[in-house]
Amino acid sequence: MNRPYIICHMLTTLDGKISGPALGFPEAAALAGHYQKLHQFYRADATIYGKTTVEEVFTKGRRPELSSLPAAPLPREDHIAAPDAAQYLIAVDPSGELGWTGPVVQGRGPGYDGAHIITVLREDVSDRYLAYLRHLGISYLFGGSHEIRFSEVCAKLHRYFGIEKLLLQGGGLLNGSFAVEDLIDELSLLIVPAADCGSGQPSLFEGMPGLSVSPRRFVRKDIQVLEHSGLALQYVRDREEEAN
Repeated sequence: MNRPYIICHMLTTLDGKISGPALGFPEAAALAGHYQKLHQFYRADATIYGKTTVEEVFTKGRRPELSSLPAAPLPREDHIAAPDAAQYLIAVDPSGELGWTGPVVQGRGPGYDGAHIITVLREDVSDRYLAYLRHLGISYLFGGSHEIRFSEVCAKLHRYFGIEKLLLQGGGLLNGSFAVEDLIDELSLLIVPAADCGSGQPSLFEGMPGLSVSPRRFVRKDIQVLEHSGLALQYVRDREEEAN
């Protein structure tokens, strides 16, 4: 396989919501600890997040300071700053909006600290933002001119950085984009015993309106009953059955 093995690892409600009031219950906080333990258990080479999650968890709303940087045109070529890092954090930031302070994650604890940052961009990103990333020593990859093609991005992650196992912990749109391109090999779901009951919160997989996608089949790998009535579910992609 010319791309990493990809595990979508998420904490959800019974009705598949990945944020919202139901995840504020005490049971969710207790299961979040188990979620982090599993994150480390998988011993993945990298974790990939969407821009909104990165902004909330890692960059805390910072915006890049670009005014002092050169606006000279830079080629739309991938920039590989750390090809041999032990761990990577991948941020999907198509327009170049996230404000970083350095090339690695700091202050986020085991499984994250020391991870080299890779940003996934569109080709219409500004030259100043590319200069900003280069100045900080952050790697970046281009995923397309108008929209990100994640099959291509994942092939680059494997080829340039040697990433063999990737944890997908996106928002619904990022997870949905990977599902559309049939890139998810395994699902790892921590189920909180609560339901959002239709308050409009995002789901595990979100799609673009009007996009028609074939359903994906998965086979049970493992089920664990956890404290606080939670469940840990593991499913693997059933590609053989679909091929028959």
